[in-house]
Amino acid sequence: MFIPFTQFIPPNARQRECSVETHSSEVESQAKAIMDAGGRFTVEVLGTGVVSLACEACLVDEEGVDDIAIELSNNGPDIQAAAERMINTAYNEMKNAGKVPVK
Repeated sequence: MFIPFTQFIPPNARQRECSVETHSSEVESQAKAIMDAGGRFTVEVLGTGVVSLACEACLVDEEGVDDIAIELSNNGPDIQAAAERMINTAYNEMKNAGKVPVK
């Protein structure tokens, strides 16, 4: 499955859609639950060349959206594992907040 991400591109944080592939059915179902609950995934290549992957979601009130999980990675093949770790962390944060069904 390809998980959709919004990429922020410097210098003006222009946005474009991209995706990260996962071969894990568990991560796939976690990502779907997060998106169904209103969360989204973002990615940005920092000035150092390091890639920041994040999940934005509302945990406390319906007005605010926060980064609830962030993972840094080298650009390249390491991104898949970093994205999977970030999604797992975000899912657990949302589960603990009662925002996604408990499996």
